[in-house]
Amino acid sequence: MEEKQHVGWGREAPLEERLRGLADFVAVFERPGFEFQRKSEGPYAVYSPEAHRFMEAVSELRWVQPFDWPAWMDTDEARALERLEGLASATPEQLSRVLTVLARQDRFVEGTLGSAFRSGYLLATCRRAAVNFPPEHGQVDYAAS
Repeated sequence: MEEKQHVGWGREAPLEERLRGLADFVAVFERPGFEFQRKSEGPYAVYSPEAHRFMEAVSELRWVQPFDWPAWMDTDEARALERLEGLASATPEQLSRVLTVLARQDRFVEGTLGSAFRSGYLLATCRRAAVNFPPEHGQVDYAAS
């Protein structure tokens, strides 16, 4: 089993590594019966271990970037990327913006990432990264690490 390398905040990971980190989750998210968010009797979202690994990877690989995301959400670019079809041609910078918005929104409204997964949006985001870096180039099994 290959050990997951932590990038940390000390350096910027190369784009190829960042794309691979997202692309690796395509197989995880497509696994039959996979649940990103588990049912909860309380008001809080209960994310699966794999979902937590995804959120850690997004953070460690620095997909979440500082920028004025609330203002960006009102742009034509952001509205186009809200649709799954819009993600099909997203650039890495746009993927970063989308992931930043989702991560920030989830801090204010727990369950935002779970909703994004159920709608197919997170999988589409990871598939877009896979177009740029196909996961068969050495996939890391985040479910096992």
